[in-house]
Amino acid sequence: MPRASKIVALGLAGAAMLISVVGLTSCSLIRLHSVTTEERTITPIDDEGKTVTLTEPIVWLDAPALRASKGVRLPQGLYRLEAEDADYWYFRAPSPIEMRLLEDGRPTGGPDVPGGLALAKALFTTTSP
Repeated sequence: MPRASKIVALGLAGAAMLISVVGLTSCSLIRLHSVTTEERTITPIDDEGKTVTLTEPIVWLDAPALRASKGVRLPQGLYRLEAEDADYWYFRAPSPIEMRLLEDGRPTGGPDVPGGLALAKALFTTTSP
């Protein structure tokens, strides 16, 4: 049986991004209204056949582009299912997530962070992705 790990999930305007804290090493424009953090216990899944594909990057900003001071960019590519808990499936991004500070609509700095997507199981009518 796979061992449980913990992750920190950051909820972003109705979607979720996850940042690894142990063991998960898991352009459209959407406004970033709020950020919440929550530590969750997850169970790793070894099923590389279950994936989500972003055909272009997804960007969240905390305000309209010229007034935004923070942004998050999920890279395009194949996100593989890596873990789950009772409420979410966790998919690892193909490359680091870009967290940026902005000035006059342009990035001025910020880290690249390992992570991915957390999709709520309640949004689907089936019990597996």
